Amino acid sequence: MLVAYIIVIFYIFLPKPKEVLLNSAIWFVLIYVNFICHVSFYGTCSYIVQGWGNSLLKHYPGDCHVVSGFSTYGSEDMTLLPDGKVLISSGMFGLQPNFDYSKSQAKGIIYIMDTNKSFTSVEKLDVVGWPESAHFEPHGIHYWEHQNKSVSVFVILHMPEVVARFTYDGRKTLTLSKVYEDKQLFRDLNGIFVTSEDSFYVTNIFHARHQVQPFMMALETVLYLPWASVVYVEGTHRIAATTGLFLANGIVGTDKYVYVASKDGVQVYTKNLDHSLRKFKTIPIHIGSVDNLKLDGDGNLWVGCQPRLAELVQYINDFLHLKCSSTVIRVKDPTGVAEVESVFVDDTSLIQASSVAIYTNRKLLIGSIVDKMVVCDVNYLSGRS
Repeated sequence: MLVAYIIVIFYIFLPKPKEVLLNSAIWFVLIYVNFICHVSFYGTCSYIVQGWGNSLLKHYPGDCHVVSGFSTYGSEDMTLLPDGKVLISSGMFGLQPNFDYSKSQAKGIIYIMDTNKSFTSVEKLDVVGWPESAHFEPHGIHYWEHQNKSVSVFVILHMPEVVARFTYDGRKTLTLSKVYEDKQLFRDLNGIFVTSEDSFYVTNIFHARHQVQPFMMALETVLYLPWASVVYVEGTHRIAATTGLFLANGIVGTDKYVYVASKDGVQVYTKNLDHSLRKFKTIPIHIGSVDNLKLDGDGNLWVGCQPRLAELVQYINDFLHLKCSSTVIRVKDPTGVAEVESVFVDDTSLIQASSVAIYTNRKLLIGSIVDKMVVCDVNYLSGRS
């Protein structure tokens, strides 16, 4: 293990950019660390990196069923609009085995569910203004409600890494109004929290660039390297709001606090005057992978999780044939004395790799990275609020 970390230290002090690492060194590190993890399966390395020590007890909060209407892979992220409609990003095509961005014109889809009418199905939204020849792979999604009650929808798109702002017509159409780019700070975008009509925070889950540096992504994961970050964008102004995170994933917030999902749990920040983030506390969540975060009307956090990190990594590499367990957690009073409650656990019989959960009207909507979407009745929550 010491040899592996010596190589990493050597890598850190290489001249920028950090992409300059020999492939042979990367492979050596990965093979060496995985060997140590296997021979010491019950040791700390295996427990943290692989996550097989997390036991599963299947339970649902009530009756659950699959939502109909999807024709693409996944329901990775969702956002609940003020009028009760839910927008869902779908189509993480880049996770397909041997997927070639240069040859594909695969189109992801943004779906809509009107919870005022039904929780059973979704419909496709029309996207206007995005070039027909351009790749469209939606990921993180959030919105901003203007003073006149109109809504702008912000969507993270991959290859290249951009954030697109759309005007929503209130029915079934999104019209492109602006694209935000930053070749230096936008590395591997994942979650987004919108703070105004022209500002937002986004997470980089890896320092390695999305789908361009797979070896480096693997290295960051296996060696638990805290190179993920949060970026703040306001118009043409961008800053690294905070760094030093491991697998920074979902992000959500209020006027005062910003919550960021990481491997260690949920990191809670306050905002500085320059919009950089100051660490307030950590809410530990001892689970394989903490994914998207959502706030309900009472200020509780809802967390989509995959309970076993190693199982998730294997599943993503071959999701057409493998399965991955799922968990949804509620965090009550996240800025006070936080109470962590497991609300939903599935052993792969209903959904694969849950990524996001929205609680509304005593229903729990659960999305997945590249699988279906389900909805559950919520008949019981401890100390319901």
